[in-house]
This record gives sequence, C-alpha cells and structure tokens, in this order.
Amino acid sequence: MSSTSIPYELPETRWQRFLHSWWLGGILAVACALGLIAIFSAHPFASPSVSERVSSTVGQPSSCTEVGARLSGGKQLAIYRCTVGVKKSRVAQCFTVTAGEVRQIGGTRKLGC
Repeated sequence: MSSTSIPYELPETRWQRFLHSWWLGGILAVACALGLIAIFSAHPFASPSVSERVSSTVGQPSSCTEVGARLSGGKQLAIYRCTVGVKKSRVAQCFTVTAGEVRQIGGTRKLGC
C-alpha cells in the first residue's frame, strides 16, 4: 500500500497576497504612470529660456524676442531684443547667448536696441 500524503502548503504572507493581487497591481501601475506624466510635464530637464538667462545675468526681470542674427568668429549668433526692468524704468537692450553665456551687445539701432 502506498500512502499518498497531501503536501503541506504554507499560508500566504501579506506580501505574497499583495503581489498576487491584480487590483492592487493596476492601482500601482496607474499611480506610476500619473507620477511620470507629472514629472515630465514640469519639464525638469529643459534648459532655461533666453528671458530667464538674461534676467539672472542682469538681476532684473526681462522679456526677450529674437530679432536677427550675425556672424561672429565663423559662428552664427542669434540676437535677442530684451526689455529689461519694470514699468517706468524699462530699457531695450540687445543680447546674444552663446554656449550658455549671455553677452550684451550694442550698436544695433535698426533692431531697436
């Protein structure tokens, strides 16, 4: 006679029940997706705009628009007309941004600087 015994199974722990639950897995997947969307919608890896760079260099709020380009040392540089300051003390100035470095330029009357 052969005796067949039923194998003894250990009861599931909380973690095993949690990991086997499709409902909780779905909630975690949706939460992770929403978290990633929130992170990337905030643009954490974007470089600052020209207005932000000029503002931090000058120390005053500025609003910049691209108005032209020029050649300098074989490289074409974009020229930005920036309105620097607040309300009554606003001044129009021209800047270029090269390799992250902001430089003020002068002598561009036809661009309004």
